Amino acid sequence: MDSSVAEASNHLGINLYKLLAEENTNVFFSPFSISTALAMLFCGAQNETAEEMRKVLGYEIANIKDEELKHCFQKLLDTFDINQESYTLNYANSVLIHKDFSVKEEYKSLLKDFFKAFFQEVDFINESEKAVMLVNEWVNDKTNNMIPKLLDSLDPSTVMIILNAVYFKGLWSHPFDEKSTFKQYFYNKGDEDDYKQVDMMHLKDKFYFVEKESYKALQLLYKGDDISMLILLPNSKDGLRELENSLSSTLIQDLKENMRDTKVEVALPKFKLEYSKSFKEKFESLGLNLVFNSGAHLNDINDSGDLLVSEIIHKAVLVVNEEGSEAAAVTAVMMMRCALILNQPEFIVDHPFINHSSRTQKAHFYIKKIVDSWQQLMKAARSASPPVYTPSQRTSSLRRRGKRGEFLVHFLILSYVCAMIAVVCDVYFIPSLEIIADKLKLPPDVAGATFMAIGASSPELFSSIIGSFVTEGDIGVGAVIGSAVFNILGITGVAGIALWNEVLDIDWYPMVRDCIAYSITVLCLVGIIYDNIVTWWESVILLGIFFLYILLMYFNTRVEKVTRNLARRIGPDSCLCRSCQDKATEEEKTPLLKEKTFVPELYSSNEKPVLPAVDNVSVIVSECTYQKDPQGNEIIEETQSKEDAEDDDEPSLCSPPRTGVIRFLWWLVMWPASLLLTLTIPDSSNPKCIKAFPLTFLVSIAWLGVLSYMAVWMVTVIGYTLSIPDSVSGLTILAVGASVPDLISSVLVAKSGQGNMAISNLVGSNNFDISICLGVPWLGKTLLSGEGYLRIYSTVLSFAVAVLLITLFIFFMIFQLAGWKLNRMVGLTCLLVYALYIIFACLFEFNVFGYFNPPTCYP
Repeated sequence: MDSSVAEASNHLGINLYKLLAEENTNVFFSPFSISTALAMLFCGAQNETAEEMRKVLGYEIANIKDEELKHCFQKLLDTFDINQESYTLNYANSVLIHKDFSVKEEYKSLLKDFFKAFFQEVDFINESEKAVMLVNEWVNDKTNNMIPKLLDSLDPSTVMIILNAVYFKGLWSHPFDEKSTFKQYFYNKGDEDDYKQVDMMHLKDKFYFVEKESYKALQLLYKGDDISMLILLPNSKDGLRELENSLSSTLIQDLKENMRDTKVEVALPKFKLEYSKSFKEKFESLGLNLVFNSGAHLNDINDSGDLLVSEIIHKAVLVVNEEGSEAAAVTAVMMMRCALILNQPEFIVDHPFINHSSRTQKAHFYIKKIVDSWQQLMKAARSASPPVYTPSQRTSSLRRRGKRGEFLVHFLILSYVCAMIAVVCDVYFIPSLEIIADKLKLPPDVAGATFMAIGASSPELFSSIIGSFVTEGDIGVGAVIGSAVFNILGITGVAGIALWNEVLDIDWYPMVRDCIAYSITVLCLVGIIYDNIVTWWESVILLGIFFLYILLMYFNTRVEKVTRNLARRIGPDSCLCRSCQDKATEEEKTPLLKEKTFVPELYSSNEKPVLPAVDNVSVIVSECTYQKDPQGNEIIEETQSKEDAEDDDEPSLCSPPRTGVIRFLWWLVMWPASLLLTLTIPDSSNPKCIKAFPLTFLVSIAWLGVLSYMAVWMVTVIGYTLSIPDSVSGLTILAVGASVPDLISSVLVAKSGQGNMAISNLVGSNNFDISICLGVPWLGKTLLSGEGYLRIYSTVLSFAVAVLLITLFIFFMIFQLAGWKLNRMVGLTCLLVYALYIIFACLFEFNVFGYFNPPTCYP
């Protein structure tokens, strides 16, 4: 290679590298490819433009005269196009010209003769898609399929594109043994507290090596010994910046001259790196400005005097493995006319619109900088989802501490927060909602489908809001979907096992009604997130479905009567009819709000409820009614239907339980939370504070928001530490945590003998979970977002939603085959199906069966 061209190319490469290194990201580019493309442009420049390019491109430093440049590159390119067993080194130049744009024949001949450029006419205006396809096909062919696409679209004002492509593939002179490749830590961005396991290749052999005070250098030779890879490694993990500041062509040349053949033990990551960049701003920072504006003098290309460079695009790919390395790079210089007036349609986006997202030589062929995890670099070509947790929310030493097991603390915090959520819901929030519904005189079914559903599903609602507005990831959606499956299978399974030797009858009508409504809701959700985009009108559809469900509940009595009569006519001997023969005159026992209903007591009836009960405490069922005293004040009358000697032993804030070690430990653990909640939330279930129910309602919402945020935070920290995708964290940990109130109440109600109350509510509450817990946050996000839509990153969530229908069908058939009974076998079967669902959903999320979930891009 001509040494003067190499010197100029190296000078440009070092200057560009220093600018790119300021961004503190992975860097990989080919100074030779960029130099060659701009050299072809320089051959058409004149006057001040040519002088400016001469300085920036290093021609002055290399003492290259204008008339010598083309001959220097001709000598350089004559040494390329090498295809031999040891390595392959190819280049290609091409120029695309708009069919109505004239280029001087002298310029064409120069590029053909000295740069071996291929010219082709295209129609950038009327056939822009074809032009893009031609560019991408040429790039893909000349880079040996390493860069399949360079351009997505073209500005119709484009009149000329100068292209250069470089491809290299070489085998190590001393190859690595695949058996010596194993996992080892790589420290991201030089941070000792932020590291990740990568595939590290190991080899002990003689290499050209030199060690300086603050860094060391190693030269890896390719077969043929005339091309090498030079690696500069700071002695300290945070010493890269200092090394970059001292980097120069002279330094690299001195290193090569001082290297000695030394036996070294080498450990090198196995990786793939892709880099794509617009270099226009970087060249402007280097002082190249005239060529980008109307003052450009490119008259040796065209006499119009209005030709300028609109963009310089560069893309490069590097693969390093045990056998050797393969690299490709392409540079495109996009050119347009500054005063071009074309007879073409106008498309000016200046008002609201809809957007739908779809050899031994001295020149440096490539320069790269690696500062981030190599494993993530190997996935760079695929779109990535943003993490719900970033290091800015916590110290960067989290990953290291997590590897030592200290992240278990976050599990404990999460468990405590979930317990506090259960207390807020059951003790404060739901009682205030009962009073509000009573004040509004809502029909019981409607009240149960709205206010009571809000209380039961408030954790999922707040998790979804935080997932949409704060973390902007998939964890909220995953939590709602995971909670829906856990509600119908997980909670049913636990409730059935809790009964053990007992059997409860289940009324078929509420379950059939809610299963049909739930199926419609799930089908709608599948259609909405199928393309991974949620729009405002799709959110409105979800909300509309829920309002139709409320309308159904309003006319529930009539619908039930018609449905039961129809069932008797169709099959009087069917299982459905037999199950309701003794219940024809009974009022439906779904856990909707009634004026008088049986509810499981977790606390003493005459003391302030502050502590949840534990499993070994017998459940006390009380009959509660709202009445008014002679002065018109509302009071709560409560008559215990089960008297027990343990009544006096019910715990309170100031009185611990007197029997049971587990009960005492639970009381002790929850005492700080109980005290805090007692001091901050008025207890509207206390007759003395019943008028404070609006304040109870508002403060409970505030507490649920704070606690839900903490729960999401803890789950995402755990997921970040263990490299678990956000959607997996939502489907599993957060989903179970958000369903703690439903789990506790359903188990206790089942033990009290109220089967319908324990089970039929579960499917119905899922309608609220999907319609409101997703619809409301999505509608707010899409209306407030500048993009006008919300993106779902994991494609597996569509699969998970579709599987909801399968789990619902299995759930329904389990009870059908069991004769509408809840028992131990039903519980075990439901838990088995739930476990299988979680296993397969997680396997899909981890891309075991293919690429479904994009990698999380950590900052």
